[in-house]
Amino acid sequence: MASDEPTPRKVYHERQHFELCALHALNNVFQDPNAFSKEQLDEIYQFLNFIVYILIQNFTDISILICLADYLYCQSSITLCLFIINLSIKFTLQSKHRLAPDAVLNPHKSVLGTGNYDVNVIMSVLQSKGHAAVWWDKRRSLERLCLTNIKGFILNIPSTIGWGVLTIPLKRRHWIGVRAIDNIYYNLDSKLKQPEIIGEALQLKKFLAKKLSSKNCELLLIVSSEVEVGREWKVG
Repeated sequence: MASDEPTPRKVYHERQHFELCALHALNNVFQDPNAFSKEQLDEIYQFLNFIVYILIQNFTDISILICLADYLYCQSSITLCLFIINLSIKFTLQSKHRLAPDAVLNPHKSVLGTGNYDVNVIMSVLQSKGHAAVWWDKRRSLERLCLTNIKGFILNIPSTIGWGVLTIPLKRRHWIGVRAIDNIYYNLDSKLKQPEIIGEALQLKKFLAKKLSSKNCELLLIVSSEVEVGREWKVG
């Protein structure tokens, strides 16, 4: 007799390739190998580097930024335009918070050219898909998470670089994707051989609490643009 139970969905899990953990985390959260590409992330980081270059030069003539904003408006890239304005303000104020990488010459991507994109690239590429990354304030209780309105999570944690059995003592950062599939949450860390079952909502909050107990761990909520605007990712 045929079973009435639904067939469990197959969990998509991208494994680590070079330093493309940000790309893997994004595709794992979206459960789609074609959601984002290295070419997309590279294009965005090049664009952001141009903006950073302008800011570093301490331009007093804002005509360049006005022309850029006008171009983005004509391209219907309103969200990217607003993002660039926010980014400009952040760099102007010399923000200390940069999640990854730790490269000096390039604030958005590893100097090796192999990936390890920072949070600005992730935020921008998500906007191109009608989504947003919301930084979670660790002072908040995880009970305030409105899980039904959150597509997934991306964690940023300290990491070491390995080459075979050799561990290279360099300070790096690593992106990890987490999301629910059929109401079960999975750790989709690209460094794992296979997805790791976390459990249901209670187990998820325990998992996140343990990760966030480290002062060097940061959490991003991946939500739709509508949820971000309405701040519907939290309760109360």
